[in-house]
Amino acid sequence: MIASTIYGGFAQSETEAGAFATHNTLTISGAPDLSGATLYGGSIGTSEGSELDEFTGNTLNLKTSANLTVGALHNFEALNFELPMDLNTETALLTVLGETVALHGMRSDGSKASSQISISLGENQNVAPGNWVHLLKASDLEVGDALAEERSAHTDPVSGLTTEWVFSTGVEQNTLSAFLKRLEATDLVRTEALKVASAPNEGVILKVGGRLDIEGGLTVNNAAGGGVSIDIHEINATGKPVAVFLEDTQAWNETAEYQGVLFRALKLGNGNTFALSGNGGYRVDNYEIHGQATFKAENDAVFAAENSTLRFVLSEATQNASTMLSVEGGEARIGGAHIALGIEGAESSLRPGDYITLIDASRNSVLVGEPANTQAEASVDFLNYQFAISAETSLPGAPARRAFGSKFLIGTLTGIRASDASQS
Repeated sequence: MIASTIYGGFAQSETEAGAFATHNTLTISGAPDLSGATLYGGSIGTSEGSELDEFTGNTLNLKTSANLTVGALHNFEALNFELPMDLNTETALLTVLGETVALHGMRSDGSKASSQISISLGENQNVAPGNWVHLLKASDLEVGDALAEERSAHTDPVSGLTTEWVFSTGVEQNTLSAFLKRLEATDLVRTEALKVASAPNEGVILKVGGRLDIEGGLTVNNAAGGGVSIDIHEINATGKPVAVFLEDTQAWNETAEYQGVLFRALKLGNGNTFALSGNGGYRVDNYEIHGQATFKAENDAVFAAENSTLRFVLSEATQNASTMLSVEGGEARIGGAHIALGIEGAESSLRPGDYITLIDASRNSVLVGEPANTQAEASVDFLNYQFAISAETSLPGAPARRAFGSKFLIGTLTGIRASDASQS
């Protein structure tokens, strides 16, 4: 245990010029035992000057691997918390045992200023919008006027993550806590589940401008009614299964304060399953299916593709009667969807009269609505493959079956012709 006084800076003057112990930085990392230590950002000894400042610009950086306890804390204008990887959300990151902790101070001109709080996620993989983090606990906590209503936005220069936090001192007024309201990233990779939840009087925002890669699945819960805005550029389920749970969410609505849930691109394929559960609404702008894939809808979920683009990418080895996307459970809503096809490779083995089952909804599902187009074209080098698109109750050549609604979306190759470019 370190039982001493630790100063960021110390000043003393016996003249009328005053004294300044300002713009000092104290950084604590690891897991030291400071329960017997008093920390000063700045301190002024005996002084007769009229201008005194032991607060301005003094900064405390906490990069500890565990929750930290100190004896006393004084004179810090900025407190920067970097969340540890194994965050204990039940206790405060910083606990001060004795003396009043004042999150404000006096400047040399006699004006009062509030402390500024900044939070970085660091290497933490668990914190998500809607989570509370307890920052500082003291037996007597004085919060500056500005801090009581303050929201803090922070962009991490290393990870590029942008976060916005809402501060609260709670019912007992002795713990400073922060609610993660917004998380923005270019690409977001998480090795654990990402669980986003609104609060009764506070909405949350998650925006990923690139790819969202999550091992344990994505949960978005708006049961509290505060509202959610989830804007994900891409979720890729072609390399591994992905699970998403949506509770009381709405499909994306640009005019709402909290717009709902939007997946701009959802990639499926290579034999993997995308599992969606819950009663929440969502919108997907573009589905891209590479080879065989399964969309499993559970617990009131549906396959929502109304007015979306559904692009099916065939490999050159795709055979007649192959199935691309199997929808299991719920409704497969394709009303107004635009069907597009592509072919990877030098050519396709398909010949006129062959067909592809683009969507198989025969497993506890049903197609709802009609696609926007009945023709689609895919090009390979100088050849254009022309397909007729139709919703059917049974597969081509199979006995007619009684069914409540269509069960299959079929793409039938009607012709192959040279492209205009080959004739120029």
